[in-house]
Amino acid sequence: ATFGTSGFPWNCSDYRGGPEPRVKIENAIAAAERHFNISMHENYGPRETQGIIDALVKVEAAYLR
Repeated sequence: ATFGTSGFPWNCSDYRGGPEPRVKIENAIAAAERHFNISMHENYGPRETQGIIDALVKVEAAYLR
């Protein structure tokens, strides 16, 4: 991916790698496999909050079996 049509960052004279760098990201993969995100919205109210709580309690109960 580049920023617009400029070709940056791949055409930058300071960049020495290829446009598709191969890097090891074991820590990031491990974290993604062991954690999850809960998207929040500023308009969530008591009903939505309770729904999230209920879902977490349900998942916890399933894992504790």
